[in-house]
Order: sequence, then C-alpha cells, then structure tokens
Amino acid sequence: MDFSVDDLLPFCSKCEGTGKIENPVLRQNQGGYGTRTTWATPVDCDECQGRGVIPTKTGEALIKFFDRAKSKRLIS
Repeated sequence: MDFSVDDLLPFCSKCEGTGKIENPVLRQNQGGYGTRTTWATPVDCDECQGRGVIPTKTGEALIKFFDRAKSKRLIS
C-alpha cells in the first residue's frame, strides 16, 4: 500500500495551505477611516481552523493513534 503525506493531510483549498484568509470584514468594505489597516490583518481560515490542511479519515486515524501512543508514553 503506497500513499504519501498529501494523501493523509491534503492542503486546504480555501486558503491554499496557508491557514489564513482575508478578513471577512475587509471583504464587506465596512469600517471607518484608520481602522482598515487593523482589519486587513488575515484571520484563521474557517475551513481548516488555521491549520492549512484538512486530514482525511485515514489521516485522522493516524493522528489519534499518535496522540494515544504519546499519552501512553510509547513515543516521546
């Protein structure tokens, strides 16, 4: 069985793997003079929660495996 990391943790298509998106407030052109710079700061992508990847079911299973192994001190 051959697979790669990209098969387990593909990049998020919404943020293209950066984990950040344009602030929605800026997209709606709201706000007054002087506050636009603060609102221009990118925010965490809501699709991947700022991680930049969306684990597949197999990827989730591996993450849970390593979390459990770490909690049982099987790995450091």
